[in-house]
Amino acid sequence: MPRRKPLGATSHSRPARYRSIVAAWRNLEDSDSSVPRQAWRYPILRSSAFHENGRVLFKQVAVADIEGLRRFLGEVDLTLSGLDAPTVKLWTEHDPDGSIIGSTGYELSPNGTHALIRSVAVAPGRRAAGAGSRLAMFAISDAARSGASHAWLFSRRSGPFWQKLGFEPADRDEMAAVLAQTHQVRLFTETGQLRHEVAWSRRLELHQAVR
Repeated sequence: MPRRKPLGATSHSRPARYRSIVAAWRNLEDSDSSVPRQAWRYPILRSSAFHENGRVLFKQVAVADIEGLRRFLGEVDLTLSGLDAPTVKLWTEHDPDGSIIGSTGYELSPNGTHALIRSVAVAPGRRAAGAGSRLAMFAISDAARSGASHAWLFSRRSGPFWQKLGFEPADRDEMAAVLAQTHQVRLFTETGQLRHEVAWSRRLELHQAVR
């Protein structure tokens, strides 16, 4: 007897897309990414955590986790502004002992169409193949699932890394305008740091695949 398709299933069902994209996503190399651009078009991650072999890789940050994340980001010299704000979504990756070894997150503009990718970091000594890419793509995927159509970020030192994930140099003032209410932009504007920052952006199409 032929297997019956689940209700609503099509030849372009989401599980098939997930399998192919997850495979590409896991093979990302920070030093040499050859994943095809279409790999970024589909949702591949859960919104609260990504599981592999029964182990939670990324945990969504709760109020009780803020201090630990603050210490971690301070050690890797990233912005601490707005970590406890309800508009900022953050996740951490932990080793078997519970220590934070990575983080990622974003903050949406008030209208939800622009996402500021932030707090993407990997602990020193853990920067193996694909570690940073996995963290970055987790936040990018979740932002797209939330309805954002553009992702933005500041990076003065890691431009080549972000370019491999589809980002291109962007207008800093335009970024500051569309994300004026986000904590990082407000901090950089108030302190004058904004004029020293380098902006990057890319379109997000993940939300189109789940309609």
